[in-house]
Amino acid sequence: MRTGDQLVTSGIDGVYPAGLAVATVTSVERDIEHSFARVVCKPAAGIDRGRYVLVLTSDVLRPPRPDEVQAGKERRSDKSRRARVKERQADDSQ
Repeated sequence: MRTGDQLVTSGIDGVYPAGLAVATVTSVERDIEHSFARVVCKPAAGIDRGRYVLVLTSDVLRPPRPDEVQAGKERRSDKSRRARVKERQADDSQ
């Protein structure tokens, strides 16, 4: 980690999407007597000016792409085809 590095969300927690700017590293102090460096950061947002943050993502309300819709229809038709074959097999065995 170096001065000037940007800290962003990873998206791993599933709460915030990956890539949201959080802070910029302003200084890094390393001391051989300590296991960890002391990193000082400047928040990306003016945290002294607001209380709440609203994160809006565009991919939540995005409609399915035409190729995804077609793939879903094909999967459903395959399932119904298999069900018809099983019904015929059951009728034939009686």
